[in-house]
Amino acid sequence: MEKFFHLPDKDIILTGFMGAGKTSAGKELARLTGRKFLDTDQEVELKEGRSIPAIFESCGENYFRQLEAEIISSLDGYPPGKLVVSTGGGAVLREDNCRLLRRRGIVVLLSATPAEILERIRGEKGIRPLLEHSQPEKRISALLNEREKVYREAAHLILDTSGSYPGQVALTILDELRGYSK
Repeated sequence: MEKFFHLPDKDIILTGFMGAGKTSAGKELARLTGRKFLDTDQEVELKEGRSIPAIFESCGENYFRQLEAEIISSLDGYPPGKLVVSTGGGAVLREDNCRLLRRRGIVVLLSATPAEILERIRGEKGIRPLLEHSQPEKRISALLNEREKVYREAAHLILDTSGSYPGQVALTILDELRGYSK
């Protein structure tokens, strides 16, 4: 597909809570822009040769966050402006990650309501370790409240994806990036 306009020579970094649409919208955004799609969670799994739940179970969240930071640091190995990156939901909680991502690209925070997030991830048993909880919607709300300030400080742009499909989200992001194209 032809580019809508000249994009800045910065990567497009999608961040936000699990289930906000980072991976699905990111893949569509990469297709529309001709950029490479990179999902930090998938890269961690490839590096470790095991799933994120297995990493959490055997080594804990801190170990996972260290692996995630290594993947984010490795983004400097790519030419600038060639990637659409989907980060893990907690990636920007580390200040070093946040600083690197903001320097490297335009950080777009994707958000959704707790009910929408739960609906999107329903049926994904075992792949969301932080939601192994008797009341997942309450857990989602609590985590969102804990992370909201950091998410907002990390973002250049904020987009609510509630009720939207990945293609709609990707097109909205492109439309919003017009302000960064000069």
